[in-house]
Amino acid sequence: MALSLAVAWTLVELVLNALESPSAWSSGAILGQELPPRRIIPSIQLPGPEERLASAAAWASPLVVGGRKITFGDLYGIAREDVVLGHAPLENAVSANGWWQTNGMGARARSPTPEQPPDGTTRLLLFGDSYTQGSRVPQEETYAYFLQRNSPGLEVVNFGVDGYSMGQAFLRYDILKDRLEHHEVLLVLVPAADLWREINVIRYIAEGWPSYKVNPRFVVDGGELQLVPSPYTDLSEMLSENRPHISQALRTHLRTYDRFYFPDRYEPNPLLDHSITYRLLKRWRAKRKQRELKEGLFEPDSEALQTTRKIVEAMAASAQSVGAGFALTILPGPGDTDQFVRDAEYRSRWEAMSDFLCANLSTCYDLMEEFSGLSPDTLDLGYDGSHYGPSANRAIADFLRIRRRGQPLDQMIRLSGPG
Repeated sequence: MALSLAVAWTLVELVLNALESPSAWSSGAILGQELPPRRIIPSIQLPGPEERLASAAAWASPLVVGGRKITFGDLYGIAREDVVLGHAPLENAVSANGWWQTNGMGARARSPTPEQPPDGTTRLLLFGDSYTQGSRVPQEETYAYFLQRNSPGLEVVNFGVDGYSMGQAFLRYDILKDRLEHHEVLLVLVPAADLWREINVIRYIAEGWPSYKVNPRFVVDGGELQLVPSPYTDLSEMLSENRPHISQALRTHLRTYDRFYFPDRYEPNPLLDHSITYRLLKRWRAKRKQRELKEGLFEPDSEALQTTRKIVEAMAASAQSVGAGFALTILPGPGDTDQFVRDAEYRSRWEAMSDFLCANLSTCYDLMEEFSGLSPDTLDLGYDGSHYGPSANRAIADFLRIRRRGQPLDQMIRLSGPG
């Protein structure tokens, strides 16, 4: 019996070895599936800073809108590296077709944002990720645009950034808050899109994005929020110190701060990795761990949610320190509403997550109730089939306008005072 098993295993190994092919992303691939150990940085030529900026002008084939070839810059914006934030919008930039434009503050805007708002105007600073930036739609189809257009006396300054975590959004606010007089701050969280970013530092590791820089993140230590900055000033420094093999310093940083860094996926086992069967087992274990980690993100005791709440509370305190009101908005992503309506377990998890995040805040908007009443036709998608389209963004702006009208944030802060 043992001999038969050994022969069968040997035959399987021979077949798998014959199927394995070299890969720039891992130790090898079988039928397009990467095998552990995977590389943190692929062994290919990565674009430099100038090439990355130039790529924003490339056509996002096959997307054509109104007879125009839409570029990656139109869809995602144009970014630069930032030593504190990881990346930030390139200031005073405009995409090829004008879909995306920034001013000197890096806000998504057609005109400059002066230090002081116009007389009689309430200025709201908007922070968040790609949904807040308004990725995948032109500037005049974002919810920031609709919110300002339909709210007399309100100026909305859009500081949303594609790919940001809530921690990065908070860091950006702290950099900007003393440069602009403002009355209100609105932080927008899309849980399924954002929570995992609070426990990840290299986006490629968690989601396979072609982004290899080490981002900053926050940790909660002894109940206190602490910033963990990137150990590198830019991607070039990171690459120079971690090619052809990653350094022990980077490996230690990932083990400590990136919860999606699974040793099964990224670390070699010199004794057993000669066996493809064993490497397939490692691959399965890593995928299972990642699935379990993502499934637990909504749990109040998860590191992601605990960290996010501390970030939100710190940002609220930071806004209060300059006399501004603060609100958190919890925005469902595409697919969340349908799952909330039909899946009682998911509904319970969402409500627990929302209650946990809103517990210590004066103003918190969970828009799931409003979204649940929308027709599917209203929740359209962006022009590349992801994020939200103009109809959904109009609805989001309407919901925020109604919520604000019920209790203006700057009025709340004056009534409640600091604390």
